[in-house]
Amino acid sequence: MTRARKELGSWGEEQAKQYLIKEYGYKLLNQNWRNRAGEIDLIMLDRDTLVFIEVRTKSSITYGTSIESLTPQKKNKLKRMASHYIQYKNCWEREIRFDFIAIDKLQNETKITYIKEIII
Repeated sequence: MTRARKELGSWGEEQAKQYLIKEYGYKLLNQNWRNRAGEIDLIMLDRDTLVFIEVRTKSSITYGTSIESLTPQKKNKLKRMASHYIQYKNCWEREIRFDFIAIDKLQNETKITYIKEIII
């Protein structure tokens, strides 16, 4: 991954985090939680619901939009990672949800699309 792409991804995750805190009142639990199987961008609380959030940021639509980049493989990986997190944190009793934030930063215009309860 190039440095510019990594910086764009970090910028997008920060935008998403601030958006969810400001607009929805979510509480951040973890950002970029990792284990050997991969990474979860944001883990937040929406009241009592544990929310696993995938953030996709793009600065070009040459290879599709941010929304189009959420593949079935990425969804499966998110589900596996959430299972690892729940086991690691021993939080089986919590209700969980998977959300998605697409950020398209095109020509100095930023569009944020928030999708709750993506189908996993």
